[in-house]
Formats: sequence, C-alpha cells, structure tokens
Amino acid sequence: MLERKLKLLYSRDFIAEQVQRLGKEIDQDFKNEEVLLVGVLKGSFLFVADLARAISRPAIIDFVRLASYGSETRSSGIVEMRKDLELPIKARNVIIVEDIIDSGYTLEALYHPLSISGPDAKSKWKPIMSA
Repeated sequence: MLERKLKLLYSRDFIAEQVQRLGKEIDQDFKNEEVLLVGVLKGSFLFVADLARAISRPAIIDFVRLASYGSETRSSGIVEMRKDLELPIKARNVIIVEDIIDSGYTLEALYHPLSISGPDAKSKWKPIMSA
C-alpha cells in the first residue's frame, strides 16, 4: 500500500479566523435580514454549522446533494441532483456553501435552477467556498 505524506495547508486557527471574517461580512451584507445557507452535501456540512454560528442574524440552513463524479475522481460534467432543497427560497437571501469548486459544473448546475425558481429581484446571492 502506498503511503502518502500530507502537508498542512491551513491551521485550525486560520480556518476559524476566516469563518469569523465571513460571518462578519455576511452580517454587513445582509443587515437585519434573514439568510438561507444552502450547503452542498456532504463536504460542506461542518463548515455550514460553523458559519451559521459565526453569523449574528437569523440564519436558516438547508442542504442539497449533488453528484458529478460518480465513482471517478474527475468530474464527468453531468451533475445529478440526489437531494433537493426542502425549504422554499422565494424572496429569501440565499448563500450557497460549496466545499470544492474545480470545474464549476456542480455550482452552475445548482445556481441556475435556484435563480430561476427562487429569490425575487430584491434578494441577494452570495456563493461561499468552504474549503
């Protein structure tokens, strides 16, 4: 079995600082407004929880599960919705929290249907990458 050496890219403290920074930024961008955090499962769920705690305004959390890899390690370019949102997004401020953005296929496949069926013109969108 091939043994890999892993290199630490970001410390726990650095990540915690960035989560707090994002929470403050969201508080500024959405003054006195509720936000809906849409996490892409499974990779973003811990980050979404930390981010929700870093936001001082009301935050609601919902999740989607998408797949573009199948059993491969490279994106096929075809994105499959395995779990849709349970909450309506009409007239809500939506923040998409994605764990990995490489090709952008997954985020695009989520963003376009949500933007068509969801928030009104006054709503704000903010994509956030969690890792």
